[in-house]
Amino acid sequence: MTASHFYLKVLILSEHVEVFPVEIKLDYKPKRVDYKALKEGRTIELMNFFHFEGAEMTLRHITLTGVSFTWYIVAIH
Repeated sequence: MTASHFYLKVLILSEHVEVFPVEIKLDYKPKRVDYKALKEGRTIELMNFFHFEGAEMTLRHITLTGVSFTWYIVAIH
């Protein structure tokens, strides 16, 4: 039996999106730091200097207006 795949592209247009606070717990152990990427200005590489184990944080409430975004959904049947 072979699996069949299908892809669905969903475009969402909204005048008002409200996201309430979300509590997360982060476990992150970096494997290496990409110094070349850091020199090129990719500041996300700074995260690789820190080890997070059980770091708890709350993402704040946000309200967005006039937003559009696309979701790509992959399904295997």
